Amino acid sequence: MAEKPTYEELEQKVKEFEEEAINRKRVEEELRIYECIVATANEHMAFIDKNYIYKAVNDTYLKAHKKRREEIVGHSIVELFGQEMFTKKLKPRADRCLAGEEVHYQLWIDYPGFGRRCIDIANYPFFEEDKTISGFIVNSRDITDRKRTEDALQKAHDELEERVEERTAKLTTVNEQLTREIEERKQAEEALRESEEKFRSLVETTSDWIWEVDANGIYVYASPKVKDLLGYEPEEIVGRTPFDLMPPEEAKHVEEEFNALMEACELFYGLENLNLHKDGRTVLLETSGVPIIDANGKLQGYRGVDRDITERKQAEEALKEYSERLEDMVEERTKELREAQDELVKHERLSVLGQLTATVSHELRNPLGVIQSSAFYVESKLSDVDVKIIKHLKRIKEQVGLCDSIVGDLLEYTRGRLSEKSKGDLHTWLEAVLDQTTIPEQVSQVRELYLGLPMVSFDRDRLQRVVINLVNNAVQAVVVRQEGWKEEEGPYKPQVKVATSMVEDDVCIEVEDNGIGMDEETAGQAFEPLFTTRARGTGLGLAIVKKIVEEHGGAVSIKSEPDVGTKATVVIPVIQE
Repeated sequence: MAEKPTYEELEQKVKEFEEEAINRKRVEEELRIYECIVATANEHMAFIDKNYIYKAVNDTYLKAHKKRREEIVGHSIVELFGQEMFTKKLKPRADRCLAGEEVHYQLWIDYPGFGRRCIDIANYPFFEEDKTISGFIVNSRDITDRKRTEDALQKAHDELEERVEERTAKLTTVNEQLTREIEERKQAEEALRESEEKFRSLVETTSDWIWEVDANGIYVYASPKVKDLLGYEPEEIVGRTPFDLMPPEEAKHVEEEFNALMEACELFYGLENLNLHKDGRTVLLETSGVPIIDANGKLQGYRGVDRDITERKQAEEALKEYSERLEDMVEERTKELREAQDELVKHERLSVLGQLTATVSHELRNPLGVIQSSAFYVESKLSDVDVKIIKHLKRIKEQVGLCDSIVGDLLEYTRGRLSEKSKGDLHTWLEAVLDQTTIPEQVSQVRELYLGLPMVSFDRDRLQRVVINLVNNAVQAVVVRQEGWKEEEGPYKPQVKVATSMVEDDVCIEVEDNGIGMDEETAGQAFEPLFTTRARGTGLGLAIVKKIVEEHGGAVSIKSEPDVGTKATVVIPVIQE
């Protein structure tokens, strides 16, 4: 008969059993945490042995393939993806990983119900304690669309709570089963340690920062990814709050929002918050989390993930700004195209006009010469002066002169000659030109000429054409207004004023009248060739003025107001290119 153990031996054995129970509970709690962390990750994670058989997969992996766990775990890669994809794309990379190499690649995969998705895949060899490779870990991420993780996190949390309750009930009978189960517990602890290592590998290779805070919002866990996102080691984060990493204003705003979520024990998704990197730059994170509730329904903290969305946000802002500017750019481009089209039509018209003028001028001037000489001959042969005949002969000469002038204007604008400039006294020259200009007696001519004008290079004949054209236009404007003036409107004194001045380094010649004036639309077209408001006019006078002034490196402009008058301004640079 076996000797009964003493009380001290029994007491020592009970203590050993209690220590085993405490160790097992600690390992189980650590396993529960890692299982929850893996379940909440956005990546598709799986553990595959060296025979290409699935041994473990996370919930995200199952959802992506729309499979139950038993449809994948225990089955081969071939069964899930097909022989062709396995042979051509998956097996070569798996073999490299089983040889000890970390393999990263991207692959397009057709998922049932999700369609064709681009997946970023990483294979990591799994080493046993003896350094042999028993399989590899697959960490893949859908980079086509954002994955939502709240449902998976909540489900994992509920499952863990149920498992804790079940295990707690079993532990109440542990004292009765300690002797028989000691070996089983050792085996279970070993299995838990292996599982912990697997889950730790999965967590540390995910591309997001996984964290956990307690009920006071203080970090109790931070995955190594935090160093890539914010530059801190995990141990520098633990013991701090999320708000310690934010600018003051951002911290105040986010803390208020987070406190409201904690009070309501609500999960949250996509909370954007600005953080300060360890090097001082700002990083925009997107945070999602799920509450941790104990068996009594009390909030213990939150678990969740952070993702860097700085570059994505900058791209969105740039796209928004570009979209806002797009309409203005289209409108501006449309305006440019219209202006280019108008310019093209203008050049086309001028080209046709030049060809027509070259042909018609010769054909017109010969008959005009014959008519003029014939009229002169008839007039010389008349013995008795007949007033009516003389009147008609005079009209013939005037009309011949008008036609010749029109042909001359056309030739001047379409061909003309280049300005032959030489330095001279513009003031003295201008006074002489004005003295030669014929102005009706009823029109008052005012001169305000600046005596200190410098010497300027100009073509005297062609610039004289500019001054005479502008003065004649002014005279015609005041005469037309005088002819239509009503006595009851009071006295009207037609006036043409010519003034000169210096504007910075340019000589300015102004011809101003108090005639009929023009509206804004008419003034805007005044320099267009063939545009005229007169019944008898070629519409080339101001176009020729503009051409001559630009040959001198200058510019000409018009300001006008109906029934007030018009001011034409010619600006010629003293120093010309």
